[in-house]
Amino acid sequence: MAQNLHPEAEHSPVVSLVMTVYNTDAYLSKALDSVLAQTFQSWELILWDDGSTDSSGAIARTYAKRDARIRFYDGVENRGQGKSLERAHALTRGEFVGWLDADDFLAPSALQETVECLQQHPQYGMVYTNHIDVDESGQALGLNYRCKIPYSPQRLLIDLLTFHFRLLRQTIFDAVDGFNLEIVCAEDYDLFLRISEITQIYHLEEPLYFYRLNVQGLSYQRREQQCQGSAKAVRQALLRRGLADTVFLEVDEDSGKFRLKQQNKAQLETVQFAKTWFVKGREQMQQNNLSAAVSSFQQAIALRENYIAACNQLGKAYHLMGATEQAIDTFEKLLQLNPHLAQAHCNLGAIWQTQGDFERAAVAYRKAIALNPNLSVARLNLSGLLEQQMPASQQMPVPAA
Repeated sequence: MAQNLHPEAEHSPVVSLVMTVYNTDAYLSKALDSVLAQTFQSWELILWDDGSTDSSGAIARTYAKRDARIRFYDGVENRGQGKSLERAHALTRGEFVGWLDADDFLAPSALQETVECLQQHPQYGMVYTNHIDVDESGQALGLNYRCKIPYSPQRLLIDLLTFHFRLLRQTIFDAVDGFNLEIVCAEDYDLFLRISEITQIYHLEEPLYFYRLNVQGLSYQRREQQCQGSAKAVRQALLRRGLADTVFLEVDEDSGKFRLKQQNKAQLETVQFAKTWFVKGREQMQQNNLSAAVSSFQQAIALRENYIAACNQLGKAYHLMGATEQAIDTFEKLLQLNPHLAQAHCNLGAIWQTQGDFERAAVAYRKAIALNPNLSVARLNLSGLLEQQMPASQQMPVPAA
């Protein structure tokens, strides 16, 4: 059973909900009432007004006065949903975090059921529920089609399955560095793709969210931008997952649907040639022929510009050769391709540690552990660093696996 304490009886709420508001006064009270009606009581709501010109701000202030768990912030000017979400999320304190759109509403047990799911299943970093489409008057229209598609990280590349309601661990949000505001109008899709690459996501098949089909809402007004942003997010995910050389994203201009297509024969042959150079480089490293290994990995990368595995091995070869600056440069470029590559963070930590930059090394090891709690070399290196190199006053415990 999920802990269900009133916030006055504890230091921090278990759940932080985030709601950004922009000119939704017709629906805002319904959304806020659904939060107040939750059977799970240990929550806070960060209510951020993004420069509304209607009465949304006044409604929000009224609710904040009624319940101390609602924390209202006036953004004064309209900065857009992405920046508003980022600023609002920075104020959250809960172990778990979720979002509620200002024109939608929750079922009374939404928090209770999703919190219990995460508390009972520590292997899940995020849970999402089924949702019911409703019309502008709130009349139920039925289960959304996304709810009927089985979840997988692969299917998430072409369908935003994790639509509503989503609850995730704050530690997971931090591990993927939160929102990427370069993905305009699809910040949430990009976030969930990155989360799916480091943790398990669970589909709770209960209709606990009501999604309003509102022609005045941002989703309808910015469909083209959403499609462009979503396509950018998927292409970056293909790159991170090492799939960009074998498949590409095709977007149907009429329907907006996504499809993944195989690259042509010539492109696949280039990938195979690159793999041959990569395997040769690995063999040369095992033979301690580091100079030849560097050359082989460079050949592989010349054929596949974003060959993540070859970049990682090239950085290791440079490090073993004592070419520290080249190793650092290689790993930093690798993390630009895939910022969630735990091994690259660990490798950088080893370099910083060798150079005596213990604080920077500890940060790198902790980042590696956050992304991959089972990366034993990062844990061993961090433990040794804390015990032998850092003053006791600066020591912090190694995160639990």
